[in-house]
Amino acid sequence: MARKVPQSDDETTEGGDNATPKARPVRVRYETPERGMGGKREISHASLGKLIARLTDAHQYDTEFRDVFLLTFRCFCSPYDFIKKLLKRYTAVLSLCGGVDAEALEETQHVLDQITLEEEEGDQRSSTVTSISTARSDINTSMEANVSIMRLLSVLKFWIKESGFIEQDLANDRKAQKKLMAFLSEIKDSSPIPSIRRHAENLLLTVVQISRGVTTGSAEEAIKANDDGTSTGRGFDAIIQDTLQRARLTAASRKSARISYDNVEPLSGLSAQELADQLSLMEADQYFSKLNPRELTNKAWTRENKHREAPHVMALIELFDATAEWVSSEILHPHLQAVERAKMITLFIDAADNCYQMNNFNTLFEITTGLSAPCIRQLNTTWSLVSAAAQEKYQCLQQVCSPDDNYRSYRQAFALAEGQPRLACWFILVKDLFTYEEAMKSTEDGLVNWQKFRKIHRVISEALDRQNFNYVPVNSNGVGGVVGASGVGGPTSSAVGVSRKGRGILRHDRKTQIHIRHRIDTIRKDSSVLYQLARNANTQESILFVNSLSEAGFL
Repeated sequence: MARKVPQSDDETTEGGDNATPKARPVRVRYETPERGMGGKREISHASLGKLIARLTDAHQYDTEFRDVFLLTFRCFCSPYDFIKKLLKRYTAVLSLCGGVDAEALEETQHVLDQITLEEEEGDQRSSTVTSISTARSDINTSMEANVSIMRLLSVLKFWIKESGFIEQDLANDRKAQKKLMAFLSEIKDSSPIPSIRRHAENLLLTVVQISRGVTTGSAEEAIKANDDGTSTGRGFDAIIQDTLQRARLTAASRKSARISYDNVEPLSGLSAQELADQLSLMEADQYFSKLNPRELTNKAWTRENKHREAPHVMALIELFDATAEWVSSEILHPHLQAVERAKMITLFIDAADNCYQMNNFNTLFEITTGLSAPCIRQLNTTWSLVSAAAQEKYQCLQQVCSPDDNYRSYRQAFALAEGQPRLACWFILVKDLFTYEEAMKSTEDGLVNWQKFRKIHRVISEALDRQNFNYVPVNSNGVGGVVGASGVGGPTSSAVGVSRKGRGILRHDRKTQIHIRHRIDTIRKDSSVLYQLARNANTQESILFVNSLSEAGFL
């Protein structure tokens, strides 16, 4: 229970004998700590000011809290408001930094150097909270204030140089750009600590360069201004733009083609393992690893300008539909007979099983969606020619993809693959995020619903953890691995790739990938065309069955 603060007579008697003191507004609420958690209290709701204070806490460096905030703050405040609150925090803390003599200044500088080193090492580890050894109960107020300022600069540095969000946050917001540059200039001029001034000056130069790029609309210039090159500008990657362009154009082209396959021969020359390998590498390298996690916040993929705000999300949605329809289209190729269609179904069942063994759940769902489409299910004669072993394997894969109990089987399999390369099922990921957005308000009683944004960050970070995409292990020269999106997940540590179990070395085959991509573009048919193709296939099978009976003398 909170203690009652004694009030003065003036406060208690103002407005009459029965007047009660005015209650202070609640600025932070905590969740009930779980047993076994050491009594740690997690913030449930808080004002923006309290979140900023927690973000710059002198006594601990919580990288997860920082990552949640930078990923989601655009959902509850503008970049200008964020910078303004940081400035207010800095001004309040700076007032406690006075009266530092030369000896104390040198000691403080040594402490800050240790903190900087520890934070840099902490960013290379998977731990989320790093307590500093110097943050003791007997530390003086001036040193704590300087540590808090260093924390503040650490947040700014990560936001500006490492998060990949800064260009997006400053774009078309001259007010925020000016406020941030003025803030860094004030730190550079007012801090008594040399290292803090140097950090602020370096960040100021970076922000000036970035502001020039985003103001002129040059994404390339903004990318170059970012020291680490982790920019949302990668959202305009040529592959993604090509996919989005196909999403707009292929519908018209497929309608004009109708039943025709434009003399394209049925799929051949590829094994199930090759299909699974190259589809997995294509999705990991060209789609998942390029995605900026901010695209998955605030339902960006549902908005009118979704192709600009969430290009990779839209590309993955298009890819899922395209691959599922491609699978059905390959099976219903008009040049195939029933026996050949059965072999094609078996090929895709084996490819889906290989994707499952590689923890590629997205392609697994894509292929099983294509196999379970109504147009494929009605091919009774074809399915009767599929071997019992293949059909049993298909039933097992359907159980993994079953929607029962909110896709419990898939969620268990995905969780068991933690620490290995794995690709989440895209539509389930988007569904989960949409559910959180709809079920939980962003603010309640004037406080930010921090519990909601922690959950959203957890879902995104689990799906976009960098090591999820390292299907090809990094060699001694640092070549071969796939770099993940910035701002979520931990750094990759000695990735070893996915277990092959005697299936050969996994490597990119660009020729095969181009071939698969070309077939998806040219073979894929929409549902109305697939339905007509299925009717034609059933009619053909019925005629062949009658002819076989006639030739055998039964008719």
